[in-house]
This record gives sequence, structure tokens and C-alpha cells, in this order.
Amino acid sequence: MDKQIGTENSGLAIDIIEEDEETLDLIDRAPKYTDVNKAIELRAKGLTYKDIAIYLGVSKQAVHQRLKGIMPEDVDLQPYKNHRADILAAKQAELLKSLTPKDIKDSSPYQKVGMFGILYDKERLERGESTQNVAIAAVYQDIDMIRTELERRGWTAPGNGV
Repeated sequence: MDKQIGTENSGLAIDIIEEDEETLDLIDRAPKYTDVNKAIELRAKGLTYKDIAIYLGVSKQAVHQRLKGIMPEDVDLQPYKNHRADILAAKQAELLKSLTPKDIKDSSPYQKVGMFGILYDKERLERGESTQNVAIAAVYQDIDMIRTELERRGWTAPGNGV
């Protein structure tokens, strides 16, 4: 008898054949390799541990054991995903407010330089500025090299007499 696993919202529906007890018993006793990346992906799409186990051909317990400590159980991540920037901004403000001048003074030079670099990059990112040093001359040189190669192959740039 055919059935589908997955949820309506998961965007994933998998046709499977309902196995008999003997087949399920063999799966449970088979050597386990649970593809953690695939299990995380399927869990994030809303599949249950049972659905993931059927898809991966392992027991529900194997999926649960592999995801234990990696994925929160029965937590709807969508509100977090929808408001991630605001949640992170609030946590950043909380963290910065908790730092005392003594905390900063007691930090090693390595920690201070690291904190400075991270804060500097984040500030530039928030301002829409580059967070990388890009050698613009090298970029133009690459563009010219590509244009030369394309022209050698018969391509003419728009606005060049076409």
C-alpha cells in the first residue's frame, strides 16, 4: 500500500511503500548510518523523526540520537527566521551592555584586536559598506582580460559599433 510522508508545509512529499513488520525489523537491525545533513534539512522542512527515519531507511531512534543536541525538538523555527535580525540585534545590545570597562581591560590583546575587528566589520556591514579589501585595479584587469578573450572569440561589446 502506497502512502506519502512529509507535511503540507514542508515542500517535500515522498512516496513510499508501507513495509511489513519483517522489513521494518531488518531496517532497525541494519548497520546505521544516519545522514545528519539530510536529517537536519528534512527536520527544518517540518518532517517528523518518523518520516525522516523512513526516508533515510533507519530507525526513528537513530534519527533522534543523531539530531540530539543539534536540532531543537518540537520548536517552530519560523518565527526566529522571520525576526532573526531583530533578535540578534537585541542580544548584541544585551551583550554589549553587560561588558564592563574591567572586562575590556582584563581581555588579552588578542581578544581586544578580535573584538575590534568583528565590531568594525559589523558596523561597516550595517552601513552598507564593504567588509573586504578589494583591489579594484585587479578587478578592472580581470574584466579587460575577459573582454579581450570574448572579442577574440568574435563577441562585440554593446555600444562598440554593433
